[in-house]
Amino acid sequence: MRWTGVAGCVVLMLLALRSAGAGQGKGPAVVHAEAPSCELARRARISGWVLVWVTIDRQGKVTSSTVEHEQQPYTAQCSEAAAKNWIFAPSDQDEAREALLSFFFTGESEETEEPSHVSLSFDDPWTVRVTYAQSTLFRLPRENGVIPEKRCRVHDEVMAVEVVPVLPGGRRVADESPEGQRRQVARSAYWEAEETLFPEANRHHGGDCTVQEPKAETYYCRFCREAEREWLASHPEWNPNEK
Repeated sequence: MRWTGVAGCVVLMLLALRSAGAGQGKGPAVVHAEAPSCELARRARISGWVLVWVTIDRQGKVTSSTVEHEQQPYTAQCSEAAAKNWIFAPSDQDEAREALLSFFFTGESEETEEPSHVSLSFDDPWTVRVTYAQSTLFRLPRENGVIPEKRCRVHDEVMAVEVVPVLPGGRRVADESPEGQRRQVARSAYWEAEETLFPEANRHHGGDCTVQEPKAETYYCRFCREAEREWLASHPEWNPNEK
């Protein structure tokens, strides 16, 4: 562990003495460990230690908890909430037991196409390293783990699903030049055709404030894509990559 300042050293010494008084280790055997979930810490990539002291009943459930030390904001509450859901080995003794749980937020993030999640690794049964796995793929909603079927509203075709790039969002700056006006006319014509002829071509995903990932799952209709190709062939003035 790394501690900064005299106060951090004092806290560490006191916790070591208290842990020694509670038993030879940091606590009884762990049956179930739960990861802290803190969205703000993930986005800010916060790193630092949180120490949580827990009291455990005969059945192995946590009955009370106290945050003993916190290095960074946003991490104490989620760490204590996770600690309350840890389960330890049962005891044949009536006396309450204690454990000192250490959560280290690494501030590191790994990329994955699975949904974003917290990844845990253990230095020992009571010391947890928290790393975030950040999704690079915007996923369609699932029902019982399966993407539900959807039909094209123009062709009544059951649509397929594929992964497409996400286009940058943001407000378009008005271009009053002759070329800018020409492109706006072409863009408007494309949008009108898209709405009526090929609404589910979906070769890209339009980025917005809800989609931060570079790729996205999307439905698409093969007949819409054929219609879009035919329209583009007859309207060479519009570049679909400018959408």
